[in-house]
Amino acid sequence: FITTHAVIPNGSYGWCPLHWGIEQKFGNRKNPHFEFSSDEMQILSRLRKNPEYCDLVISAYTLKQMNGIDFLETVRRLNPAISTVLCSESLDADLQWYVNNQIIDRIVLRDQLESELEQAIDAEKR
Repeated sequence: FITTHAVIPNGSYGWCPLHWGIEQKFGNRKNPHFEFSSDEMQILSRLRKNPEYCDLVISAYTLKQMNGIDFLETVRRLNPAISTVLCSESLDADLQWYVNNQIIDRIVLRDQLESELEQAIDAEKR
């Protein structure tokens, strides 16, 4: 999770409360900077114009216009150096295939994302 600029698209209704919690907790940070977008296509457009736009993308599985795996796979094609994290309700074997094949870097359980971000930021401070 070590990052300077993370982007988190706002996904399905179930993702919104988590999205808002992360935005409240981390939204005003300067380093790392967390950016929240309501449109995953806008994020992809920015990455097409500037592949160095961010260094971490965290996505829910269900987004507005595509699923999170397709979105993160597109991010990976635009810039393989960007860390990609899928936030999921479960850690099932089907999703692990995408990690094993380097399509996404990591899967994090939805209810653990905030605490993992806090731990990563705290570790970076030390």
